[in-house]
Amino acid sequence: DVNSPNGYKCLNTKINATNLCIARTSGGVVSAELVGGYTTGEATVSAALYQSNPEIKSEIKVNVVQLADIKYLSISKSPLGVKDSGFNETAEVIFRVIDSAGRPLAGQNLDFTFTGAQSGTSAIKLNPTSTVSAEDGLVKTVITTGTLAQTINIIARGQMGTQIVSASSDPINIIGAKPNRKYVSFNCGNKNLGGFGSDKIYASCVVSARDRYTNVVRI
Repeated sequence: DVNSPNGYKCLNTKINATNLCIARTSGGVVSAELVGGYTTGEATVSAALYQSNPEIKSEIKVNVVQLADIKYLSISKSPLGVKDSGFNETAEVIFRVIDSAGRPLAGQNLDFTFTGAQSGTSAIKLNPTSTVSAEDGLVKTVITTGTLAQTINIIARGQMGTQIVSASSDPINIIGAKPNRKYVSFNCGNKNLGGFGSDKIYASCVVSARDRYTNVVRI
């Protein structure tokens, strides 16, 4: 008998019109599965020996919770650098999953995605892209950078029933490598200046530099 606003499902059993599961024991063990629905709270699951007189009965209390929130916690290294830049190319990103009672939620499936370039050598890689929250509600994924200097966000998304929750990391900066001489230029607007007997003569010049992957390098 399941006294709960959520629901129940008997395993390999016969179900009658009420919230009663009639089950046969196997090796002295009988099983029923409590299925969470749309209401949180405490469910009482009781088991009674069929047609026993006096009644032989036992019960257990089950706390029914819902996925409520995902919180971004931290990144292990920042900023990151593109591949072969000499800067950190990997970092661990951590989120925490929270239930409807405000406590860490264990066993929740989560998927990770990211903003920015999505394919090719320029894109970052995530490992894993899906995971399950630990006892403390923590979920983690590791970023490996590609060849594109960019600012990205890591998105964690979870679903329990019809409840869908997602959270974004803070912006994560991926900077370029050192300038490559193939992509360094220096130009002045006026290349011929008369200097004899004159002072305070100015010329506007521009320096630009890119790394080996043609990412713009700040100078």
